[in-house]
Order: sequence, then structure tokens, then C-alpha cells
Amino acid sequence: MMIKKDVGLVLLIASGVIFIIAGLMQLLGVFPLYGLSLIEALGLAFLASGIILLILGLLGVKVGGSAVLLAISLCVLMVISSGALAIFTPGRLEAGSVAIFRTAEFSSVSELSISCEISSGSLEVYSTPNRSLLLEAEYYVRPGMEPTIEHEVVGGRLSVFLKAGAILLRLFVASWLPWSLTASTSLGSIEAELNITSLRSLKLSSALGSITLSLMAQELLQNSTITASTSLGSLDLNLTIGPSVGCQVRASTSLGSIGRELEGFEVVSSGWGYLLIRSEGYASAEHFLDASLSTSLGSIDVWAERRA
Repeated sequence: MMIKKDVGLVLLIASGVIFIIAGLMQLLGVFPLYGLSLIEALGLAFLASGIILLILGLLGVKVGGSAVLLAISLCVLMVISSGALAIFTPGRLEAGSVAIFRTAEFSSVSELSISCEISSGSLEVYSTPNRSLLLEAEYYVRPGMEPTIEHEVVGGRLSVFLKAGAILLRLFVASWLPWSLTASTSLGSIEAELNITSLRSLKLSSALGSITLSLMAQELLQNSTITASTSLGSLDLNLTIGPSVGCQVRASTSLGSIGRELEGFEVVSSGWGYLLIRSEGYASAEHFLDASLSTSLGSIDVWAERRA
């Protein structure tokens, strides 16, 4: 019994020390495992916790509460060490405008493709009619945590690849040439206010965070697709289209509600956790927009309007 109490006390003290270290790392902005994604950090935490619990079990030590607390503290330590919560660290964030791709520098470009991967933080995307600009990325990060940005031009297509740990990122995308965007966040929200007249495809996903879309297309230059999904978070779509656009929106959720407010759209089918709507005159449209929205644990709200 004395050994059990001693082991439990040691585990309790170890948990307290780990929590203190994690707190100091967050306050001081020290992240020794920076570069790991949130999923990788959690994987390491689960692995370390499992090994400790396995060893204690094999030794016949029954200190459930203290052992679980130690496992939780290790998870917290790993997540903070990876910098997943760095964006919430006290202190001033540094701002900078990077990867400004101008038309004059890429005169042969006729299409834009963007890929963005963020571990934690938020992403905002806006369209710009400025014909001298293809793409501008404005970011807010702590010193030493700048994003990685690469690009290539192949066959008239400018492809930009952006990867960041903890960041607040704003993208300004040219609305006057065909473009595509694929973006994901592990922990953080995504907001987009876009003119999608020239859009080819938009794919957005967030593991822990909401997605808010405000989209407008009086016309489409080609057929377009939109996919947005969250695991734990809400999803809002505010869509306005012109009479030449045929639009179909599918929404599904595992555990959540679906709300709708429609004008110029009709409900094709609906049920628990499912909704399918189409714009009036869909079959005779010149070009088509297909949107798919899904959440696991979160609500979906759709505001859709077809203007004459």
C-alpha cells in the first residue's frame, strides 16, 4: 500500500512539473518541436502516454487517477511543444507581406493554383480585381515562425504552395483569371469573401474550426466546384448567383443541424442531416456550380439567392 501511495505521489508531482513546463513554454514562446503538425504532436503524446501506462500495468501498479493525469499532461506538453497554440502566445505578432506575385513578373501566366496547409491559426481569403496582382499573402506570426512558400510555373499555370505552423494568414487572389484553391487547417477557422466568376475549384477543410463562405457570381466562365468540410465546427455559406448560373448545393452533417434561407432556389430533397437544393432554371444554365458542404459535429447554415 505504501508503494502504491509513493508511486501515485511521484506521478502526481511529475504531472504538475510537466504542466508547469508546458505553461512556461507557452508564455515564453519556446516551441522545441515546432514544425510538427497538430496530428503528429498528438500522435507522439498518445504513444508516450501509452508506453507509460503499459509499463505501470506490467508492474502491477494501480494508480489510475495519477496515471491518467500524467497522460493528459504529456498530451498538453506535446501539443504546446509543437507550436500548435503559438498563435495564442502573449506578445506582439510580427506582420509582413510575402509572396507578392505580380502580373508584370509572370506575364505568361493564364491560370493560378494555390495550395495552403496550416497547423493552427486562421485563414482569410479575398478576391481582388486588381489586374496588376496575381496573388498576395499577408501573414501575422511570431518571430522565427515564418511560413514556407514555394512556387512554380508550368504550361502557363502558376502554382503556389504555402505551409505554416501557427499563423494568421490573409490571401488576396486575382478574380480576373481562372484559379483554384485548396486549403486546410488543423486548428483554426477559415473565412472567404470571393467573387467566383473565374473559379475552377475551391476545397476547404478544418479539423477543429469553423468555415464561413461569402460567395458571389453573376456569371461563370466555366463549370466550378466547391467543397468545404469540418470535423468539429460550424459551416456557413452565403451564396449569390446570376440567372445564367446553374447551382446545386449539397449539405450533410453527422451530428448537427442544417438551416436554410432560399430565394430563387428550390429544395430537391431533405432529411435528418441532409439537404439538396438547386437554383431555378438549373437545366438551362450556361455554366454550373456544384457545392458540397459537410460537418461531423457542427451546424450548417445556407443562405442562397438567385438574382434575375
